[in-house]
Amino acid sequence: VILEGGAGIEKNLFVGGGAEITGVATVTGVLDANDTTQSSSSTTGAAKFAGGVGVAKNLYVGGGAEVTGAATVIGVFDATNTTQSSSSTTGAAKFAGGVGVAKNLFVGGGAEVTGVTTITGTLDANGALDVDGHTELDDVNVAGAATFAGAIDANSTSDFNGVVTVSNTTQSSSKDTGAIIVEGGAGIEKNLFVGGGAQVTGVTTITGTLDANGALD
Repeated sequence: VILEGGAGIEKNLFVGGGAEITGVATVTGVLDANDTTQSSSSTTGAAKFAGGVGVAKNLYVGGGAEVTGAATVIGVFDATNTTQSSSSTTGAAKFAGGVGVAKNLFVGGGAEVTGVTTITGTLDANGALDVDGHTELDDVNVAGAATFAGAIDANSTSDFNGVVTVSNTTQSSSKDTGAIIVEGGAGIEKNLFVGGGAQVTGVTTITGTLDANGALD
């Protein structure tokens, strides 16, 4: 059948072979492609589009979805999968590259950072802060208890309003050894208790009472 003009069909149309439409095809009802061919690329599957696809409402994908270009989500991105993460390649969301977050980031569980962490704003640790590796602190104000198992490098003023516990048990045999090494002076407003020996190589000035209650002859 060859039609020079248009064709109106009031009821069903069945095409046993292929059908090619060079113009715009408008489907006012449901478009049902019941072929079950799996897709592994942009040119495979039950439906193939050489150009873009505009979807005005919800899009449901029962299998995997792969996006090779930029994906922009204007609404809420909700990943309801509850898989726990134990590495950079596990969890409900995995990113091979970096992630930029313009606003707040909330982590309900633990967070592990294997590289360098730079904080240009305020670090507010309301709970326990456990640092196992090398830590460089430029200006720190700690109001609660702080436990440091690794090295601490404070390059600027650090205010600790709570209890500071250093669990490292390295003995000191000089000014450059021990669990705590202070390159400059140290001011202590109240009592100082030393459980082991103390060696002073410079001048020691005592303005109060020196009470040596040992019985060594």
